[in-house]
Amino acid sequence: MDPLRILKVMPFFEPATQFGGVVSQAGLVCAELAARGHVVRVITTDIGQAASLQRDRWIERDGYLCYYARTRPWHRVVPYWTPCLATPIRQTMPETQIAALNVGLTLTNRLAAGLARSEGVPFVYNAEGALCPERLRLKRLGKALFLRLVERPLLRQAAACQAVTDKEVGDLLGQGVPRERIARIPNGVRPLHPAGGPAFRSRHGIPSDVPLLLYLGRLHRIKGLDLLIETFAKSQMRDTHLLLAGRDEDGSGQAALAMARDLGVADRVIAIGHIEPAEQLEALDAADLFVLTSRSEGLPNAILEALSAGLPCLLTEPCHVPEVATAGAGRVLPLDAALLAEALDEMLADREALGQMGEAARRLASDEFSLSSVVDSLETLYRQVIEDPARVSTPSP
Repeated sequence: MDPLRILKVMPFFEPATQFGGVVSQAGLVCAELAARGHVVRVITTDIGQAASLQRDRWIERDGYLCYYARTRPWHRVVPYWTPCLATPIRQTMPETQIAALNVGLTLTNRLAAGLARSEGVPFVYNAEGALCPERLRLKRLGKALFLRLVERPLLRQAAACQAVTDKEVGDLLGQGVPRERIARIPNGVRPLHPAGGPAFRSRHGIPSDVPLLLYLGRLHRIKGLDLLIETFAKSQMRDTHLLLAGRDEDGSGQAALAMARDLGVADRVIAIGHIEPAEQLEALDAADLFVLTSRSEGLPNAILEALSAGLPCLLTEPCHVPEVATAGAGRVLPLDAALLAEALDEMLADREALGQMGEAARRLASDEFSLSSVVDSLETLYRQVIEDPARVSTPSP
């Protein structure tokens, strides 16, 4: 088959990993598409990038080209009004067969969608979980206005919308997207082989012989850090330590540490801030169990990485990865600290069963969330859209 000419537009991109899994996932997909011979271009901004990064020019990354437009301070706040992207998008669009727009509730998408339509280029849209009703309740009035004026018109214009979970399919249906224009394609992950756990523990003062729980991701109130600390405090495994690794976005990290002090477990809670991918692998190797007690998720990259690394998971239902429970790779429970603490104690008490969960986690990552199968589905979707933007079926990996 002929290679595709793909343009991805996002308000931020690698190596700005502080923005979480959406950035890491986009980088993985672009690299895999490029490795298959497709012509991939990424247009983004310098939001979150180092001062040394080359701006306003094309840079090669992992087999594809990326353009980082220089922003001003007022461009770097939500909802990311980024007119600096207009010129490179306009120049690139005539050579593009299909555009992929990522990250919901941003003005970047409206800009890119308008330029795509002017050139007759169809686009596929991935809101990255931003349309979850739980998230829409945060800053509700502003988001309601944005939905009406920007987001819903964008959804109507998209040739297809990618949903990463069944829950997100429902969220898109709730915003009026026809089912035939929704493609359920999950996020993907490569096989991971973490190492360096003992050195990581030593570096952060974590005893080598204690069970370690790992939370890896942004520290934000939607992530349920209060529930995680309450669960940890209710646990009867008093030698267990909890590691919080991620950027504190809204003070939730500080609030969690204060709550840990109030509940008398602060001496076993370690917050180390944002860590880069190399140290994330060390953290995965150091941990015994991955924990995420979130109140709303799309499909967290951190969970997929934990599974791929062979780490059992303790999750809440709003993480929307029920496969973890059905595959025997961990437990998935309601937003209830008592239930979560009971499950935590049961998992840590049986080390043999915990090891079996880790093996099941690796199998699940390979069978259900393989990056290769995910990109197979994206290729199929992109070709369908290019051939007939008005008629899209719904491939699945």
